[in-house]
Amino acid sequence: MYCRRHVEHCSDGVPNGNYYVPHESDITIQNPGDAWFWHEGHVFLSGAELFTHYLTTVGRGSTFIVNMPPNTTGIVPEEFVESVRVMNTAVKESFGADVASHENISATCQDMVVVIEAPNGAVFDTVMMQEDLSHGQVILSYTLEVRDTSGTWTQVSTAHGQTVGRRLIDLLPASLQQAVGAVTAARFTCTSHMGSPGQVATLSKISLHKLSPPPIPHRTVPLQSYYSTSGKVDMLHYRATLRSTASQCPCVDERVELVGARCITRFI
Repeated sequence: MYCRRHVEHCSDGVPNGNYYVPHESDITIQNPGDAWFWHEGHVFLSGAELFTHYLTTVGRGSTFIVNMPPNTTGIVPEEFVESVRVMNTAVKESFGADVASHENISATCQDMVVVIEAPNGAVFDTVMMQEDLSHGQVILSYTLEVRDTSGTWTQVSTAHGQTVGRRLIDLLPASLQQAVGAVTAARFTCTSHMGSPGQVATLSKISLHKLSPPPIPHRTVPLQSYYSTSGKVDMLHYRATLRSTASQCPCVDERVELVGARCITRFI
């Protein structure tokens, strides 16, 4: 984002600012509950959940900082490390190589229409765009379309559609893929821009990818967290992921009771 005042006072970006400031997104791995210091038995984000956060932070041009608090021995718990390791593997498998790409495309917004073909029937479900920022952000809005095997173009209504910036990741929704079938190409069209009518924009890269998300672990998905005034965990509510009988509630330990569709764990 761009700021008018000194970067130390920047909270909201403005189109014609004097300073470029990368956006920062941070989260603690101990969520829900937003616990930044270690709590024994606290729920934490899985690799699959961290990967989703990656797509909505890094995939919108932000940095992504994950707090991993050490326990009372000064060691970061292995289960935290494993979640990040799983996310890292998913990022490398999804974006380490592309299905197809074009690089260094420069044109005025009025003339910037980029078609990228998937070779030999290769499958993709994600489009990543990166703008050359050496002269500032230029693209203010765009449309994204995909082409099916009949040659028909369909607009991706869930695309971000606004600025591109450092990096932008658009996922094709499953409903669109089911509706149009196999997609063979994507088309990016710049629809508005900063500067004069002849202002040139540059996409340093636009690429097609096939996501490789981590499997969702067979455990409870945290719903809410409650804390006592002393800061200790009073009670954690979970949404149970039940695969068979209610008695097989996959919560943290034996201090669990099943209430409806939730496992409730109480800590003293």
